[in-house]
Amino acid sequence: MSTDLCISSMLRLNPRFFLHPPSPFVNIQGADILVTGTLGLAAPQTKKAMFRAAELVKSGGGKLLVDVNWRPVFWDDLEVARKEILAFLDMADIVKISDADLEYLYDMQSVTALLNPCAVSEWGLLCVFSGCAYDFNCLMPYDSLACG
Repeated sequence: MSTDLCISSMLRLNPRFFLHPPSPFVNIQGADILVTGTLGLAAPQTKKAMFRAAELVKSGGGKLLVDVNWRPVFWDDLEVARKEILAFLDMADIVKISDADLEYLYDMQSVTALLNPCAVSEWGLLCVFSGCAYDFNCLMPYDSLACG
């Protein structure tokens, strides 16, 4: 059942929906995949919700896909930003990252990451693109257990 259909059904069955709306986490607990960026990590409440959502999806066997969006303008402290983004990426199963973001966050060139993904993290799939050209270079799923 789609989320829209689910919410629509709840409104018909329970007009008090607007007074006591259900937690948005209810809709993602059984998700197969959660797709998110990293911009929200700059806001404390949003960061908390993002980590909680990721934990819920992963605890239910779902996957976390993170599209890194490094934008220094949203952060007061760039080193804090780097640490927050890296902590969130540690939870990811799939990461889409630009070559510039990879270099900033990991101090690594994209070719190095694609040749040796374990040097970056234990993600199952890493996609690196150049600038806004979306010239993707993806490392197909690899055995992340071999990184250990």
